[in-house]
Amino acid sequence: MSEVDNNNIMLYAQRQEQILHEFIRRGIDADVKASSLFSSFEEMKKKYEESQKEVQKQNELMEQASTSIKDLTLKNKNLEQHIENLQKNSTEANRKNNEYMNELEMLRTNNNGLKKEVERLNSDLNSIIQENKNKKDINKKKIVNTVEENDF
Repeated sequence: MSEVDNNNIMLYAQRQEQILHEFIRRGIDADVKASSLFSSFEEMKKKYEESQKEVQKQNELMEQASTSIKDLTLKNKNLEQHIENLQKNSTEANRKNNEYMNELEMLRTNNNGLKKEVERLNSDLNSIIQENKNKKDINKKKIVNTVEENDF
């Protein structure tokens, strides 16, 4: 083998060594990138799982809020119905109160009429009593006069 052949073999070996080093370096870079990507993937996976848990919690809160809103809506409807019933009862009570007040006024008017009638009857009675007293006095005087006339 000649020196040229040796040089060519040496150059070839060096070139193959450079190619091998480049291949190893690229393989290491690829491993580092793959490891970094896997780490990023795991991190993203954890974040996704955490976000899914948050979404689940928010869905549960929304369901609770929805239930609360339904309950409050039902309570509101019941309260509105109760208020409406109270208003009806109040209106009916006011109507009856007005009727009673009118009846009371009629009774007062009637009572005043009866008082006047009682006063008139008392006045008539007093007049009759006075007349009877006067007649009694007159009769007494007549009797006294008659007795005195008969005694003489």
